[in-house]
Amino acid sequence: MAAGSPGAHPRRLRRSANRAGLLLRPAAGAPCPDRGQAQTDSPLNLVGYAKRIFNEAEYDAVWCVVDVDQFDIERARTRARATSVELAVSDPCFELWLLLHFKAHNAFIEKGKSACALLAEYVPGYDKRLDFSRFDDRVEAAIKRAKELPAGNPSTDVWRLVEMLLKH
Repeated sequence: MAAGSPGAHPRRLRRSANRAGLLLRPAAGAPCPDRGQAQTDSPLNLVGYAKRIFNEAEYDAVWCVVDVDQFDIERARTRARATSVELAVSDPCFELWLLLHFKAHNAFIEKGKSACALLAEYVPGYDKRLDFSRFDDRVEAAIKRAKELPAGNPSTDVWRLVEMLLKH
């Protein structure tokens, strides 16, 4: 499983992934084995990288977790569908998913820094390094809140990945 967003995964999700035979691997800045350099600088490239390094014979699913940021997400979604890579998109950023662990939020978020500031109200000193014990017991609430968001800003598909992991 390739992930393009920051941080590690909660212990509970990691255990669920291990039981399900899944590999959780942060891909941001990861070297591309065939080129020796990062191929994860955009959601589109991350999807291509995930498809190259994983094959369906080894894994049941390949996921990329990405932020919208300034990227052309539709091109990444098209490539993901064409290559059977699952894409979990957060608009504008992954911090929205984290914020949803603490409260519902459906107001437009201008940029990632704004989302970080909102999250810092619940996680003082947030700096993209996470202590997932702060989030672990709130996962179900975050899933519910994320499902209730319409497409656009703010929204996140991370719940799809997390829900799948929790079922295993």
